[in-house]
Amino acid sequence: SWAYHFQGRDMYETIWNIIFWQEDNIGYDYKKMFSHNPYIQYPTETYMKKSGTCIDYALLTACLLLGLHKDAYVFVIDSHNPYYGGHAFCAV
Repeated sequence: SWAYHFQGRDMYETIWNIIFWQEDNIGYDYKKMFSHNPYIQYPTETYMKKSGTCIDYALLTACLLLGLHKDAYVFVIDSHNPYYGGHAFCAV
């Protein structure tokens, strides 16, 4: 039911409501990123910790959109760079 706080007049507004909320409330966890910790947080953990990496952001975004009965997909891009493990994002 928490996802309904982000419901906009259309999909475009809903997505921006989520993005702006994350920008104001969830910090990027650079320490976790540089630790090469493969642990992926549950969306509730990202919300409670108020921080996460790109995969945590992507899962939280997808969770909120799915809670609003919107299609959401999480993409993970692998990298062969040992210092940077890749990237993840949510697509709608």
